[in-house]
Amino acid sequence: MVVEGFHGNRGLVPSSPSVRLPNLPALSATDNVGSVYWEAVVVMEVVHVRCAGLDVSRKDAKVCVRVAGAGRRKTVETVTTWGSMTSQVLALREHLITEQVTCVVMEATGDYWKPFYYLLEDAGFEVMLVNARHVKNLPGRKTDVSDATWLAQFGAHGLVRGSLMPHEPIRHLRNLARTRTAITRERRREIQRLQEA
Repeated sequence: MVVEGFHGNRGLVPSSPSVRLPNLPALSATDNVGSVYWEAVVVMEVVHVRCAGLDVSRKDAKVCVRVAGAGRRKTVETVTTWGSMTSQVLALREHLITEQVTCVVMEATGDYWKPFYYLLEDAGFEVMLVNARHVKNLPGRKTDVSDATWLAQFGAHGLVRGSLMPHEPIRHLRNLARTRTAITRERRREIQRLQEA
């Protein structure tokens, strides 16, 4: 994070190439005499120039593709809706490849994220599955579109950390162990029911 724009006796503070966030307010103040005036604007560096945020639900996913601006060109955020069927997820993958997206951020919502995560992971994107509590949007302004935009902004500036996702063989082993545990638990319940009967 870079603070730039200090006006006073010291001059300007140099900053690295970055993008100004429009939603952050500028801070300004004067001293008692009114001789020194300063204004600070929070500027955040862009880690991923082309980033996508996915808000996944049971039926579909809202996808925000964020392309950071450079120079006079403004940042562009495009939101589209894609179905959750395999063919639609594959079409989404091709769309993201066409848009040259490097990072994809999505919330862990039930089990709905799994087809999106696995199919996008195969395409070579940096896919981050984040905890919904860590990227909670402002209360009262929660929609699928705003969540996707919020995730894309977080991902572009590198403000999120993905959950630990083990490699595919480990995932299969974990699923097998969890299934065996669930079956054993159900077997125990059925034996108890028979004994009570």
